Amino acid sequence: MAAPQTLAPQRDDPSCSAIALHDISLSFGGLDVLRDVSLDVRRGEIVGLIGPNGAGKSSLLNVMSGFYRADRGGVSIDGTRLDRLRPQRVARAGVVRTFQNLGLFAGMTVLDNVLTGHALHGKVGWPHYLLRTRAARTEDRRNREAALDALASLDLQDHADTLVSALPYGVQKRVELARAKAMTPQTLLLDEPLAGMNPDEKHEMVSAIRSARDIRGTTVVLIEHDIGVVLTLADRLVVLDRGRVIADGPPTTVAADSAVIAAYLGTRH
Repeated sequence: MAAPQTLAPQRDDPSCSAIALHDISLSFGGLDVLRDVSLDVRRGEIVGLIGPNGAGKSSLLNVMSGFYRADRGGVSIDGTRLDRLRPQRVARAGVVRTFQNLGLFAGMTVLDNVLTGHALHGKVGWPHYLLRTRAARTEDRRNREAALDALASLDLQDHADTLVSALPYGVQKRVELARAKAMTPQTLLLDEPLAGMNPDEKHEMVSAIRSARDIRGTTVVLIEHDIGVVLTLADRLVVLDRGRVIADGPPTTVAADSAVIAAYLGTRH
């Protein structure tokens, strides 16, 4: 079988931006977390967001997904501002975030957790579900089929009826990605998706991220500390240090940048 065609972005087309950040600044208690961050993420890109601990990476994802509101600057898709919307509205617009510390419902099964992702796009109102109308039953069936497909894409179908709390941490991370995929995002924001995984689990997760981009055209922005994985997975690296972008470009070029090496080795000064 031929490999799926990569939906690569056309970099000379300004309309192919998946999400754009303009001069984002954010502070907490007088401490600058992000300072004048501008970033244009192209459709179909996998962007690796890296930097030392405390560089502002997770805060940047929180701004992009609506969980934080920047002090200055804006976030937009196709010219539509997102930075004044609540996280649920941002997700409806196609920007879906996972978390470094799992946001799963531990007392629910794997399948029920993934089904919560579909609830975001439900078109049938609660009275239909209360009365169990044909429309509600039809939507229920479609949601279940889509959720099972999302589980199968991450080899989780055998865990569908297992409580999330009974699963190892690495498997829970795959469940969270399956739930995010069930929300049919245009852009996935992944916060350390490989944390706590063994090498085999990392390989499966990397394959799932690639397939989301290659088959569905999903744009991906991920924070990941396994530099070896990022260098092979990402089309582009963006490096944050003390809230500022210090490098942005192809992985091999960024990895050789003296400012990036200095930031990681703690020799800035």
